[in-house]
Amino acid sequence: MAKPKAVGRKPKPRGGTQLDPSNLRKMFYTLLTAAKLRRVRFHDLRHTFASLLIQQGEGLPYIKEQMGHSSIKVTVDIYGHLVPGGNRQAVDKLDERVAVTEDKDAATA
Repeated sequence: MAKPKAVGRKPKPRGGTQLDPSNLRKMFYTLLTAAKLRRVRFHDLRHTFASLLIQQGEGLPYIKEQMGHSSIKVTVDIYGHLVPGGNRQAVDKLDERVAVTEDKDAATA
């Protein structure tokens, strides 16, 4: 005989249930210990992923999509300093601006 369905109860989700964040964190730390790796926060894996993408030459728009950021500004604010040559370009612009100012000062003296 078939078991009657309970009225008003939600069916159990197929394929498991939602993970509790604290259980995921505990399992992650257990795996790190077992692998003899240093303890890092789970969220640090996101930053490592983005940093490795930049290191292999991926563009910030692609990284924005991979990270799920709402805008390119978020990506640039967080990871812009890691872009090779990015700081060099900023320094070069400042050097040019200072040189122009010095030239103007010399011309008016």
